Amino acid sequence: MVYLTANNEIEGKKKKDYMVYTLYYSDLKDIKDMNIENCITTYISSNENFLDIDNPDIDKIIDIFISLEVNFININYSTANKDLLGKVYKKKTFMN
Repeated sequence: MVYLTANNEIEGKKKKDYMVYTLYYSDLKDIKDMNIENCITTYISSNENFLDIDNPDIDKIIDIFISLEVNFININYSTANKDLLGKVYKKKTFMN
């Protein structure tokens, strides 16, 4: 996972899609194990377009955000999934 998040040759959307699939189809323990040096937390927190997800599994994503202590630095409000964005604000997974 460190390779994926650090690799600049992988296109941004492909990298984000891979990360979303990882969140959906991996156990939380495995995700935490892959979060070496907080690479997943940092990648998600610094990706202002991460909330641009079609038909997200909101509860699963929010549970993972909370477990990984994701805190968004910036959010692109115009592209973010509105339901997911609302839950992010409700659960306070953004920087104050």
